[in-house]
Amino acid sequence: MAGPLEGLKVLDFTTLLPGPYATMILSDLGADVLKVTSGSRPDLAAIVPPFIGKTDLTAASAYLGRGKRSITLNLKDARGLQVVHRLLERYDVLI
Repeated sequence: MAGPLEGLKVLDFTTLLPGPYATMILSDLGADVLKVTSGSRPDLAAIVPPFIGKTDLTAASAYLGRGKRSITLNLKDARGLQVVHRLLERYDVLI
């Protein structure tokens, strides 16, 4: 999406509501947001109902995740951390 923040790359490690909401707004304004999730640290917004239809996607996750790309990494594993370090080299903002 084109906007005033087009070209800005944001690496998003946020959970719950305030952080994901902030990065959603950045995405709405044109930033390229990559949401990093960890299977060992689930986000409550991703597990608390209501769910959309017969999927495992919650309404909160769908709303807060709009416009974002996502990746799931095992942040307790050295390989997952290596991926994070490579991503940090390419992103402008870490939240």
